[in-house]
Amino acid sequence: FAWNRKLFGSTTSRLEEGGVLQAVTYPMFFPTPRGGLQLLYRTGASGDGDWYLADYDPVAKWRILGLLLSGKGTYENSDSRCASPNPLCYDGNGRLHLTWCWRERPRGEPLDLRTNHDLCYAYSDDLGRTWKNNAGRGIAGLVPGGESASIRIDSPGTVVRNIKFRWGQMNTTTQFVDDTGRVHVIGWQNPPDAKAGTTVKN
Repeated sequence: FAWNRKLFGSTTSRLEEGGVLQAVTYPMFFPTPRGGLQLLYRTGASGDGDWYLADYDPVAKWRILGLLLSGKGTYENSDSRCASPNPLCYDGNGRLHLTWCWRERPRGEPLDLRTNHDLCYAYSDDLGRTWKNNAGRGIAGLVPGGESASIRIDSPGTVVRNIKFRWGQMNTTTQFVDDTGRVHVIGWQNPPDAKAGTTVKN
């Protein structure tokens, strides 16, 4: 088909009727195995934000499934954070894979690569409605229009590789799942034997 203006709808600031989206950053679209479309997006700012998952089909249109990655909780002297997820993807069996690191906002400290830490992982076998950690234990459940049980800093079993806090780690890189279901993640971190934590901002 030919690309033309008729393929696009009107510009809108909402996914669902009655709610305007504000402070949205880093939206990520990705297809589902059933031919649908999903959207992960952050509300808030670096070190202080939440990530929501939304679902689209041509009949029901957009529906917000719920809060997936919550910034609530306490870690060392930080009580504010956001996840920095890599682009989500489904494997050949319909499993949705999610990898991310955390970016803290410690009180009285600068916000740079040192405030990132850990490589985390979770997966969903029901198109993002419920989530499990690497050991297969349930850790979250999304409820459209209700109170979702979200993935948080204290969700058990999500850290698959410890990366030191206040040392230096790049956030938001990329991931891929191969034909055998293995998850591959590109990451960058300050070497463990470096003389000090990095101060590079991103």
